[in-house]
Amino acid sequence: MTIPHVTGLLAGAFGLLDLYYMYRVIILRQTLKIRIGDGTHEVLSAVAKGEKDITELNKRYFPLATAIRAHANFTENVPLVLVLLGLLELQSAPKKFLLVVSSIFFVARLIHGSSIGLNSKTATGIGRKAGAASTLFTILSLSVANIYYAYPHLLH
Repeated sequence: MTIPHVTGLLAGAFGLLDLYYMYRVIILRQTLKIRIGDGTHEVLSAVAKGEKDITELNKRYFPLATAIRAHANFTENVPLVLVLLGLLELQSAPKKFLLVVSSIFFVARLIHGSSIGLNSKTATGIGRKAGAASTLFTILSLSVANIYYAYPHLLH
């Protein structure tokens, strides 16, 4: 039986990165004194009280909202990639291919959630776009490769 070492390595690295993303959200929530959510309630409460200019409130809570989305996006994509990667590895796909694709994905996740990605001042940084494109490439590559390796075995 093939032991999925590449998947194990990537899962471990992503476990550590996930802890970092969780830590960022926790620190921002503590700093802003927000127990639940991303500050939207506070902004809506200010509007309900008749405040006309909520620009400063939006600026205050924006880093928390982007940190939450960076973490959520991470948890939306990483599990699927790990499953696809693990299945390929169990099907004896070339390790070089697995390492290249998983490395691209790891870098994509780093830049997507970094200060040049989701956590830039506008959340429209080049890192977000590059990270999203690389994530799409990774999922497409791993999905097609899984079909390529699995299909011939279904014919026997």
